[in-house]
Amino acid sequence: MESGTFNDQKLREIYDSVCKYCIENSIIGQSAYDLWLKAAALVALKDNFSTAVIQVGHEFAKGVIETKFKDKLASGFESILGFPLDIEVQVAGASVVSEV
Repeated sequence: MESGTFNDQKLREIYDSVCKYCIENSIIGQSAYDLWLKAAALVALKDNFSTAVIQVGHEFAKGVIETKFKDKLASGFESILGFPLDIEVQVAGASVVSEV
């Protein structure tokens, strides 16, 4: 996993900042965050920090996040980190983040 010097706590802080930004700027509603994104976690920044890997608990949540929130989260990551990146959504335990 290419998350560099980012430990789990730092990844959580980044994800929380992105979500907070999206909520405060009306990109994502609070109820949508509570229902779909609050339980998710940023588990890696891979491919030389060009991809954020978000982990969720089940396939249904993955589908919802990919269809409804992927672009919105990407916008939030770009605003917080200062550069664009792709979003990859994984189901916990379904696959391992590959090193590239």
